[in-house]
Amino acid sequence: MVATAGGLLASIFAVSRMLAMLTEMKLVPHRHLGMPGSVQKHTLVYTVVLGLAFTTLFDLSRIAALGIVFYLIMDIAIHWGVLRYLRQGYKGGDVGAYSGHTS
Repeated sequence: MVATAGGLLASIFAVSRMLAMLTEMKLVPHRHLGMPGSVQKHTLVYTVVLGLAFTTLFDLSRIAALGIVFYLIMDIAIHWGVLRYLRQGYKGGDVGAYSGHTS
């Protein structure tokens, strides 16, 4: 029981920190919605509220399926952001030269 609670707490904080990092990189839109505090505290609240909503609305198998889909979308968004910043940083965007491919 303690291990499950610890794992859940660690996952919530990891997701909220990652969401805050993506927000600061301007890859995820953010609104304060009248809440005081930092972006990380806001994303922590959003993560908990979204998790509670999913728990009450869906069963465990649907939550797992949604998690896979959201993970893939997040992974695509992160890679898109990295490629976008690489193009900006290397004047013209010959990203292929830095990934092992030549044009």
